Amino acid sequence: MTEVSQTGLPVARSLLFVPGNRPERFDKALASGADGVILDLEDAVPANAREQALADVRAWLGARSADAAQPQCWVRVPDARDCAPGLVALTQLPALSGFVLPKVETADDLAGWSAPLIAQVESASGVLSMPAIAAGSPHLHALAIGPEDLAASLGADEPSQQALQQSCAMAVLAARAAGRHVLACPGSIGEFRDLQAWRATLQAGRALGSDGMMCIHPAQVAVANEVFSPAAAALDEAARIVAAAQAGAAAGQGAVSLDGKMIDPPVVVRAERLMARARRFGML
Repeated sequence: MTEVSQTGLPVARSLLFVPGNRPERFDKALASGADGVILDLEDAVPANAREQALADVRAWLGARSADAAQPQCWVRVPDARDCAPGLVALTQLPALSGFVLPKVETADDLAGWSAPLIAQVESASGVLSMPAIAAGSPHLHALAIGPEDLAASLGADEPSQQALQQSCAMAVLAARAAGRHVLACPGSIGEFRDLQAWRATLQAGRALGSDGMMCIHPAQVAVANEVFSPAAAALDEAARIVAAAQAGAAAGQGAVSLDGKMIDPPVVVRAERLMARARRFGML
C-alpha cells in the first residue's frame, strides 16, 4: 500500500472532527497538529442548524487556498445518499479535500459524489458489504469504521476491542484488496481522558494494518500521530533491510541474510513502505 491513494491524496495518521456549527473552532482544529480536519455536518450539528453550519463551512473553506503542506480539510455530510447542491458546490473550493460519508451500507451509497470520499461503515450490514464498498467508486480514498454506531449495531455492550476486532480486520482486508487507505481501530473514539486506553485502541488498529484514526478531541491527536508514525529503531532496521536487498540484487541474489534473518521481497516491501511513511511525515 502506497502513502498516496488512488485519489492522489496522502495517507493521514489523524483526522480531527470539529462541529460544523462552531466556526470559532475551525482554525484551532487546523492548528491541533492533526493531519486533517473533518468539518462535521452530521451528528455534531442539530438538523435545524445545518443550513447555517454549511454556510459557515463554505465561507471558511472559501477563504483558504489549496496548499499540500497544510492539513487536509474534509466535510462530513448529513446523509451519504443525498448529494445536495449546496454540498456538491463545495467541490469548487480548492481547499476541500473531499467528503466523509456516514453510515455507508452499500456501494450504491457512493454514487453521485465526484470528490475524494471516506466511506464510514457503522453497521453490521455495512461491514458485510465492505468489499463491494471499497471497490465501488474511483473516488474512494479510504474506508473508515465508526466504532460507536457499529458497536450498537452489533449489539455489543460497548465499543471494545473484543467487539470490534473482527470488523476492523475485515475493513483492512477490504480496503487493501481494493488499493485504498483505511481508518479502523477496535475501540471507542470517545476516549479522550484516559489516553493510555486511547493508545491501546490505536495500537490494536495499527497491528491490524490501519493507517490512522479519526479523533473527536485535540488531546487524542498527538497520540494518534505517534502511534501511526514509524519508530526510530524500526526506521533504522528498514534502511538496513533495503540496503541489504539492494546489495544482494547487485550481486544477483534474490534473497539475502541480515542479522540471522532471511530478507526476501515481502520483507523489503514492508521496509520500503515504512520508509515512504516516514518521508510523508518529514522523518527522513
